[in-house]
Amino acid sequence: SLFEKEKDKFVYLDFWGNWCEPCMEEMRFYGSLIDRFKGKKITFIFMGVNTPEKEALKVKNKYRINGRFVTLNASEVEILRDLLKISGYPTHKLLKPGSVVTRYGSDRITNGTTLLPRPVKELETLLANAQ
Repeated sequence: SLFEKEKDKFVYLDFWGNWCEPCMEEMRFYGSLIDRFKGKKITFIFMGVNTPEKEALKVKNKYRINGRFVTLNASEVEILRDLLKISGYPTHKLLKPGSVVTRYGSDRITNGTTLLPRPVKELETLLANAQ
């Protein structure tokens, strides 16, 4: 049901935790990444792992991220970790419209000071090819 509203869009999933330094390093870049894809058929959902809802909301507000934040319980984390082959954090996955997960090679979206061009280009290419 989480993805039912998004069935006609790509869904970018970011699995993160407020305890994860690389995850938190990326958060400040999501505003510009999401703005770059404004008007495209893509939704950004941030899946909080071992992160209380109150803390997730603080991160969303602090970095002004225009995406949906979902906090996962321990059972959901285990199911998604097995289903999507998540081995560390941050992890990014992309759901194609009407299908399961597409291969999305980006482990990180930033080098700490700027967005990396490769993951942005990968997203642009995937979205352009879907048009």
